[in-house]
Amino acid sequence: MSNPDTQSQQHTQSSLSSPAIGAREWSIIDAETWDKIRTQTKTSTGEPAATEPSPSAPDTARSSSNPHGLSHAPVPGSALTKTQDTEADPDHGLVTARFRHVVTDGGHIVITGRANDSYQACEDEPVRIPGAVQSFGCLIVLREEIDGKLAVHVASENSEVILGYSPKCLCALPNFCDILDEDQTENLLDHLDFVRDDGYDPSVDGPEVFLLSVKLPSGKPRRFWCAAHLSPADSKLVICEFKLEEDQINPLSVSGLITPVTPTDTLGVEPTPEQLEHSTVNMSQPLRVLQNARRRRGEAAAMEVFSILSQIQDQLGRAKSLDSLLNTATGLVKELTGFHRVLIYQFDTDWNETVVAELVDPKASVELYKGLCFPASDIPKQARDLYRINKVRLLYDRDQVTSRLVCRTLEDLQTPVDMTHSYLRAMSPIHLKYLANMGVRASMSISISGFNELWGLISCHTYGTHGMRVSFLV
Repeated sequence: MSNPDTQSQQHTQSSLSSPAIGAREWSIIDAETWDKIRTQTKTSTGEPAATEPSPSAPDTARSSSNPHGLSHAPVPGSALTKTQDTEADPDHGLVTARFRHVVTDGGHIVITGRANDSYQACEDEPVRIPGAVQSFGCLIVLREEIDGKLAVHVASENSEVILGYSPKCLCALPNFCDILDEDQTENLLDHLDFVRDDGYDPSVDGPEVFLLSVKLPSGKPRRFWCAAHLSPADSKLVICEFKLEEDQINPLSVSGLITPVTPTDTLGVEPTPEQLEHSTVNMSQPLRVLQNARRRRGEAAAMEVFSILSQIQDQLGRAKSLDSLLNTATGLVKELTGFHRVLIYQFDTDWNETVVAELVDPKASVELYKGLCFPASDIPKQARDLYRINKVRLLYDRDQVTSRLVCRTLEDLQTPVDMTHSYLRAMSPIHLKYLANMGVRASMSISISGFNELWGLISCHTYGTHGMRVSFLV
């Protein structure tokens, strides 16, 4: 028998299709506005009308903060903003590049692109402010008002599918806690007090992850893993990311459908038996409590994490050499995550990367990367800087359509949402193309640091036609 909650999610998903053919999967923009977007021309340059970005790449958003009020405000009475070049402040020598956006009938702002999106390489992209999230979860930004109420100022456009409330409904709430029961309100406020504490540092501890139950418009509760932290750009704002506790639409993995029918092979190089053994034999020992943890749910599963961490520490502590330590680590990460391949990169003094350890499922890929070197440009400086702060980066499905951020007012648009610590941050379209060239469907990266410096990365890959991820808790 199908889950009625799942049916509700699927019905909502299908009913939110964009009115414009070839446009995005999620949309709160009416057909008339979409027509204006598709026929809009750049009058200042005489360029042809811009087309809708490819659904396979996230809508990234390039912008700088604007302390002097420089903006491209919408034409009064128009649903569209003007598309203009960057604007300079002659008094201060500042240049600002604004988001391209549309204004809905309800007065909310939807980011549709950049005022200047001519970048060609990863190092040109502001990876911390993509203006969109991965659609397996949703993001909202809360601001505590003078009366203590939590007002929603930003919401991802897929919020109705995940939370049960559209961005318009969320922004209209006098208080976000209005859709929570009393005990869940106390639960949320307790965790928000924790992230506001001076001793809390998301760069060290990561976002605060907890279970939260939200009342749907029908009155039925829906449970989520919520990851909360203060905005790096404005400590008065709280960024909350929501992922369904039990998600049938975007599951952790699709049982029996993850491993591709034919192993991926983009290199076309035949490995030696010795190379094959080094990259396919697991050196770690099975984690005894892991299967038990996977059978449990909620807080019960969370408690098992401490036992798992203890077993991981024991195995790593028994390693007699760096090579043994790295090979054990690849096995443990592969067992924890279920990804087809786990690589460990080490950076040299010029930030080139060498694969120093690898464990791969030969049924999923016959390519071996151990010993290969990659140029520093593959992981540009701003991405390395982000890895120093946010230790984990997750991509659920490279082909999943991203969900743009909807801002309550133009004022909320002035400072882009800084997703430095966010789990749902949309990936660079250039990086997505890079992964597609490797045949990778889903990925996860974990930074390795030592003595306050980035030593290397653990990189996980999955192949095939379905996405894969780990929970917020993991």
